[in-house]
Amino acid sequence: MPVQWSVCEPDGILEVRGHGVVTDEEYYRAHTEFFAVSSSPKLSRRVLADWSEVTELVLSTEAIRTSVQMTGEFVRQLPGEHRVALVARGPAVFGLCRMWQMLIEQVGVEASVFSDRADALRWLLAEHVHGAAGSDRERI
Repeated sequence: MPVQWSVCEPDGILEVRGHGVVTDEEYYRAHTEFFAVSSSPKLSRRVLADWSEVTELVLSTEAIRTSVQMTGEFVRQLPGEHRVALVARGPAVFGLCRMWQMLIEQVGVEASVFSDRADALRWLLAEHVHGAAGSDRERI
């Protein structure tokens, strides 16, 4: 399966990893699984989306908009701060992640895109992340 979810211990961070080619179908399935897994109040409201092994995102604009809409509805049901760190390599995958970032921030989810997983984790685990130095968002 090109997209898989897991929980990182001990922080309770939800991690999604993609690899290979990810299409609308896999993307929708991943979101359905995410909402089922992440509704537990014991989990943090932090997500690490590691797309560094994705060679191609074959996603329609509709899939991205639906993702943002579904996520917006989901976060309104769960109080607290929601953060997503995306890891992407390659200009096409990085660009689609940035597009998702700009849209998801409109529904109250703080997000940033990184080319390095360690940087993404540092940002995700930081207490105060607004405008955190070192994100690719600030270097673009």
